[in-house]
Amino acid sequence: VLAISLDLIAGHTGMVSIAHAAFYGVGAYASALCTTRLGAPFLVGVLVGMLISIALSFVVSLPSLRLHDDGFVIGTFGFQIIVFSVLNNWMELTQGPLGIPGIPNPSIFGWRVETRLEFLGLAIVSCGLAYWVVYRIICSPLGRVLHAIREDEVFAKALGKDTVCVKVTVFAVSAALAAMAGGLYAHYITYIDPTNFTV
Repeated sequence: VLAISLDLIAGHTGMVSIAHAAFYGVGAYASALCTTRLGAPFLVGVLVGMLISIALSFVVSLPSLRLHDDGFVIGTFGFQIIVFSVLNNWMELTQGPLGIPGIPNPSIFGWRVETRLEFLGLAIVSCGLAYWVVYRIICSPLGRVLHAIREDEVFAKALGKDTVCVKVTVFAVSAALAAMAGGLYAHYITYIDPTNFTV
């Protein structure tokens, strides 16, 4: 799921993002905190992580996507370092380097995922969902604009395409999918700490 989300932004749009581990970590921490502290269901925790990642992606992408090539890489790298520092130092929320133990196994509409085989099934369904979302984007007119941006952004702008809006949108989708992967990871491992989400 994480690879599919990165492929959307790097492979199809041509933007190398170093911040992907940050969105992965935000999804993992949001889902872990929702389920351990608030007692929320697994799907709610993953959804909260995705929404937070989408909001953060707008904060990062609006200034960063106006940068090109190396400037964009450095901007996303800076965001990655900031997120890692927050996860590592906000003791009251994330417990810092101690991490969050005791993350419960996923439970979906009464079905509790306990064995590795069941978790494999959940992972395959999640991967299929992520692939379907990316495939639908790539096969749409938006996908053709993404490929045009990857090949020659100036030419895409000359054709009247709003490249900044398209890149912000695809960055948000990519961040949401990365957060979904983070939620799955947290509930599979049942323990997370900031070192899981470094560059």
